[in-house]
Amino acid sequence: MESSNNKSLIVVSNRLPVSIETLDNQWKIGPSSGGLASALTGVKQDIPFTWIGWPGAAYFPHQQIEIKEALEKENLIPVFLNKEQEEHYYHTICNSVLWPFFHYFTEKVLHVSESWNFYTEVNELFAQEIIKQAPIGATIWIQDFHLMLLPKMLKEQRPDLYVGFFLHIPFPSSEIYRMLPKRKTLLEGILGSDYIGFHTSDYARHFRNSCLRILGLTHGKEALYFKGRKIGVGVNPIGINIRSFDEILSKPKYFSYIQEMKEQYKNHQVVLGVERLDYTKGIFFKLQAFEIFLEQNPDLIGKVILLQIIVPCRLDSPEYQKHRNEIEKIVSRINGRFSRPGFNPVHYMYRSLPLSELIALYCLADVCMVTSTRDGMNLVAQEFVYCAQRAQTKGVLILSEFAGSAHQLSHTLLVNPFDIEGMAKTIKKALEIPDNEKESNLNKMEDSIKALNSSLWAKQFLQQLTSSAEYNQAQKHTKQLSSQNIENLIQKATHSHKKTFILDYDGTLRELTSHPMDAVPSQEILDLIQKLSELKNTEVHIVSGRDGETLHSWFGHLPISLSAEHGYLHKNANEKNWTIPKSVDITWMPYVREILKKTVDEVPGSLLETKSCVLNWHYKLAPLGYGEWRANELYSTLVQELANLPVEILTGKHVIEVRSQGVSKANYLNQILNKNENEHFILCIGDDLTDHDMYKTLPKDAFSIHVGETSAQTTFQLSTPSDVRSLLEKIYTAVSEKDASPILDQ
Repeated sequence: MESSNNKSLIVVSNRLPVSIETLDNQWKIGPSSGGLASALTGVKQDIPFTWIGWPGAAYFPHQQIEIKEALEKENLIPVFLNKEQEEHYYHTICNSVLWPFFHYFTEKVLHVSESWNFYTEVNELFAQEIIKQAPIGATIWIQDFHLMLLPKMLKEQRPDLYVGFFLHIPFPSSEIYRMLPKRKTLLEGILGSDYIGFHTSDYARHFRNSCLRILGLTHGKEALYFKGRKIGVGVNPIGINIRSFDEILSKPKYFSYIQEMKEQYKNHQVVLGVERLDYTKGIFFKLQAFEIFLEQNPDLIGKVILLQIIVPCRLDSPEYQKHRNEIEKIVSRINGRFSRPGFNPVHYMYRSLPLSELIALYCLADVCMVTSTRDGMNLVAQEFVYCAQRAQTKGVLILSEFAGSAHQLSHTLLVNPFDIEGMAKTIKKALEIPDNEKESNLNKMEDSIKALNSSLWAKQFLQQLTSSAEYNQAQKHTKQLSSQNIENLIQKATHSHKKTFILDYDGTLRELTSHPMDAVPSQEILDLIQKLSELKNTEVHIVSGRDGETLHSWFGHLPISLSAEHGYLHKNANEKNWTIPKSVDITWMPYVREILKKTVDEVPGSLLETKSCVLNWHYKLAPLGYGEWRANELYSTLVQELANLPVEILTGKHVIEVRSQGVSKANYLNQILNKNENEHFILCIGDDLTDHDMYKTLPKDAFSIHVGETSAQTTFQLSTPSDVRSLLEKIYTAVSEKDASPILDQ
C-alpha cells in the first residue's frame, strides 16, 4: 500500500468506517455514515491505505476473531475495546469532556479524573496495533481528538515512523483550552507528530498560542520547535468526496426523481436543515428563528416549509436524549401555532438518509440553513452548494460564521446563531434573492468546492507531512558529536591554512549563572582563549548578547575580536572603539522598557537588563513554575503589542529578549567571513535560539555545534560548556603540535 510519497500509509481513527451487524449467524459489514468516513473513503480510491480503528462496540473474544477476519478482507484492522474502556474512554473523556471543551460548551463538561487513565490505556492499545502493522518508515496519519496521546507514544517507540495528526473539530482559544485539566499532557501528545493539520487558520493559531502559554514554545508561521524537532503546523481544509456526488448527479434518471420531488413541493419554498443530533449544531436556535420568521411574516404561512433532518447520534446519552426532546417540543409548538389544513410549517425527520435521497433534498431546497454554534468544518454546507450548482437549482446557503466552512465559502449569507432575530430576518432575505444572483453566487463558489475535494486535501496533507518528517529524519542523523566526528573536526583544523573560531559566551564557554553579572570568565577560559588566538593564521571571535562594556572588561586585553549585543557593536583585536551601525531603529525602547519594568515589579526575582538596542527580561531567580508561566504570558503579550514595531522577540534560557530588527549575529558573520576561501577551518559554537541565525549563515563546510538540548538548526551537539572547553583544548593541542613539528611543515 503506497501513499503519494511512495511510503506505506496507515490511517488511524477512533472508529472504522463500517457498521457491523449479524445476519443469519454471519457478520454483515456495511459502510457507515459521517463526514470523515465519507471523505476518507473517497481518498482511498486514489491513495490506498490500511485503516486502523475501533469497530464500534464491545465484542466477546470469539466474536472478535470472526470480525477481525471479515474486516481484514477490506484492509481494515480492528482495535477492540471492552465495556469499561468504551464507557470511560469514549463516552466520558471523548464525548463528555473533550467534545464540549473544544466546542466551547464548558458547562457540559464532566469532571471525572479516574477516566483519564482509560484514555491513556486506549491510546496505548492503538499504538501497539500500529507498531505491529507498520513497516519501517511507514506514514501514520492519525485522525482527531480521540487519539491525542498517540503521536508521542509512536514517536517514542518508533522514531522511524512519519507521524501526522489532523484535528477535525475546532481547537479552542487558549483561554478555553487552558481550563482543561490534562492540557499539557494532550499538547505534548500531539507534538509527537511531524506535522499537525487544522481546518482553519483560527484553529492553528489557537493551537500555537496554547503551546506558547502552556509549554512556552516558540514558533514560526508554519512550525513549532519542541525537544529539538521542527513540527509543521498547517491549514488543510477538508472537502467532500466529489466523485460520489458526481456518480449520482450524472444519471439522467436521477433528475427525473428530483423533478418529482419538486412537483410535490411546487407551492412551497423549502428551507432545509440537515444535522446530526448534537447540541453544537444550533438546531434549537434555528427552530426559534423560524418561529419568529413566521410571526413576523404571517403572509408567508402556508408558503414556506422548514424541512429539518436530524440524523440519530449517541442514542444512549441522557444529554442527547434530553436535547432531542427539547427539539421535538419546539417542533410541536411551531406546528401547533402555525398549521393550516393540509399544511405543517415544520417537516421533521429523525433518521439517517442514503446519499441519493440527501442529494435530492439539496436540489429541492430553496435555502439550506447551517446554524452550528461551533463546527470544525461542516460538510453539509459544501454538499448543498455543490449539488445546487451542479443541478442548477439556484439555492441559497445561510451559514453560521462559527462553522469552519465560513472560511472557505464566500458568497453565502453569514449569521450569528446566537442572534435569533437576526437569523429570522436572514431567512426572509434568502427567500427574496433573485434567481440570477443565486446562480451567480453558486458559480463563484464552485472552484472553492473543487479545491477542497477530499482527495486533494489528503494529497496536500501528506506532502506537508512528508516534508516535515524528512527534515526531522535528516536532522536526527547529524546531531550528536561522536568521537569520529571530533577526530574529523581536529583533522580539518590541523590541515587548514586559516582557522576561525566563533564562540558565544554564556552557556557556551561559561556555565549559566543565576545573575548575569556573576558569569565572570575563569582563568581557565581566559587562558584557553589566549592560547587559541596565538595559533598561526587564527582568528578568535567572541559573539555575545552581552553589552559592550562588560565584554570589553572581560576580554578586551586579549588579541581577539568582540561582537556585543548580538552583532550591534563590534571591534577587531587591534581596535579600541566599537563600531556601531547607523541604520538601526531604537525608538521603540522606551515603550517596551515600561512593559518590562512593570513585569519586573510583578514577578519577584526577575530583572531587566538594558543594552544599546536590546532589552532582556531575566527570570531565572523567579519562583519555579510562576516564572515560566509569567514568561509565557509576557511573550504572548509582546508578540501582539509589538507586531507593528521594528523589533524581534526571542526566548532563551530563562530570558525573553527584545532587540531591534536587523540586528543579528549573522550580520556580523557576513562581515568577517570570506565564504569563498579554501583551506579555511571555521568552528561556530552557541547554545541558544539567538545563535541559530549564525549557524544558517556559515559556509557549507564550516562546523557548527549547539550546546545543550539539541537544536533542529545545528550540525552537531555537545552537552555542556565543559565539553566545549575540552574540545577547544584538544583542537589547540593538535594544531600547536603540528605547528611545532618541522617534519610536518615540510
